Amino acid sequence: EVELIDGPAELLGPVGERLVAAGAEWTARASKLARALGLDEVDRPAPRPGKKRRRAAEPRAADVLLGVLRDQVTALQLADVAVRTGQDDAIRRLRVAYRRLRALLAAARPVLDRAATDPLRAELRLLAGRLSDVRDEEVALAELRAAVTEVPVELVLGPVEARLRTAQVAAAERGRATAAALVAGPDHRRALDALHALLADPPITAAGAEPARPVLDGVVRREVRRLRRAADAGGALSGQERTEALHGVRRTARRTRYVAAAFAPALGERAATAASAAKRTQRLLGELQDLVVVGEHCRGLAVAAHAAGEPGFTYGLLLGRAEARARDAERVFAERWPDLAARLRRSVR
Repeated sequence: EVELIDGPAELLGPVGERLVAAGAEWTARASKLARALGLDEVDRPAPRPGKKRRRAAEPRAADVLLGVLRDQVTALQLADVAVRTGQDDAIRRLRVAYRRLRALLAAARPVLDRAATDPLRAELRLLAGRLSDVRDEEVALAELRAAVTEVPVELVLGPVEARLRTAQVAAAERGRATAAALVAGPDHRRALDALHALLADPPITAAGAEPARPVLDGVVRREVRRLRRAADAGGALSGQERTEALHGVRRTARRTRYVAAAFAPALGERAATAASAAKRTQRLLGELQDLVVVGEHCRGLAVAAHAAGEPGFTYGLLLGRAEARARDAERVFAERWPDLAARLRRSVR
């Protein structure tokens, strides 16, 4: 339902036409005001006998994409506010907002002119990257603090818990300072301005003017193929090369998940299935990557402890456990990938 809050009444007609073009349908029900006043049965025109309701035209691919982008720009602005007000999980929300927008702009290449979207994608990549280290450090230290509680007390030599707690507090402060400086800085403001300009005057391609379903279905299919190829290639490697390749697969799965989930309302169950399988792939490989980062931070803590004259034994134990769990995570992914690949394949048939 559309309500005119301010402005000329002539606005209602064009707004209604745009809603119908996007899939809305006229209703025989009265307005909310009429229903509230008990007038919903008064002065309602009777439907014309024998007149069939015209089927709403399918929205354009660009209309669906721009609607999704608007939602994600709103999410970015809410994350901005969360950072400025010191809310919990604000850094993660901000980084996810940058990444979702990047993924959607990458998928938008058939719909929006990439000469306009590629520079914006590059800027969003840099912004998200500036949060990666602080966020990874927070995750790694939280994981290490949880892990040390599982170590028998007689094997915890030296002030391990105190060092981890101190490092975690310092990391949280660095994270808040980094994120606050980021949203207050010119790069973040420039990216927001560019996003709003893109939405205000979108550079729609010929494909973007076509009906949404076939165009966006093709977009999701391409994302799924990228993920399957990347996972199959990474699985054929071994050792450190395999670990690095699977890190790339995780990023590809994340992009596939974001794109398929964004278009699932327009495309239906198959896109939702692709998003679910990509999300599961991302999470399995995310566990592996988290353990790789834990190992890196554990080595750094061991060096700092040694320099301070503290025992390094417990850090070595924690490192060994992280490496063993990482090997288990690789094995679990290898076992589950065939089923996930089959789900992805079915989603684009």
